[in-house]
Amino acid sequence: MANHPNTARTLGYKLWSAFVYPNPEREIVDRLAMVYKNSDRNIKAMVEAVFTSPEFYSDKAYRSRLKTPIHFMIGTLRQLNIKADNVKVMGGLRSMGQVPYNAPTVKGWSGDQGWLTAPSLLTRLNLAQQMTKEYGDDGGFDYDPKLTTKELVNLLLDGKAEPSLLNAFQGLSPRESTALILSSPTYQLA
Repeated sequence: MANHPNTARTLGYKLWSAFVYPNPEREIVDRLAMVYKNSDRNIKAMVEAVFTSPEFYSDKAYRSRLKTPIHFMIGTLRQLNIKADNVKVMGGLRSMGQVPYNAPTVKGWSGDQGWLTAPSLLTRLNLAQQMTKEYGDDGGFDYDPKLTTKELVNLLLDGKAEPSLLNAFQGLSPRESTALILSSPTYQLA
C-alpha cells in the first residue's frame, strides 16, 4: 500500500492541507509525491519539502488557517507571557471544545470549519477579556501589559493591523488594546 501511487499524492495533499492551506494546487501535490517516491517513502523529507517550499511563504499561505482552540489559548499565553493556572486554561479549552488528549473521535478534531461557529467565536472573545483582566478580578490569569500598542501589533499581528483596528485603539488602556487585538479577526488566523 505504501508503494501505491495514490498514497504519495494523498500524503502530499494531507500534509500541505494540514500545515499550509486547504486544497493545494496539483503541482504542489505532485512535487510532494515525487519527494515521497525519491526519498524511499520518507515522511520527514516530505515535511521538509512543505516547509521549504516557496508557496509556504506566499501571501495565499499567510494566515490562511483558523487557529485551533489550543493554538489560540497556548499561543496567547506564551506570546504575552501570561501566567495562568491549569484550571483556567483547561476550562477555556473545554469551553472552546478542544481538551488535549480528549478528541471526540479517533479521527481527532474537525478542521477550520469546525472551530468557526458563533458559540466558539464568542468564547474566544470572552477568553480574550479574561486573559487580559487585572490579576485577581477572576483569578487564574496574570497578565502584565508591558508592551505599547505598537509593540503589541508587531508581536501579535506581525505589524499588520487593519486601519479600523488601529483607529479603535484611541483612548484604550494597554489591557483593553491587548483584548481588542486578541479579539480581532486577524489574530484568529494562523
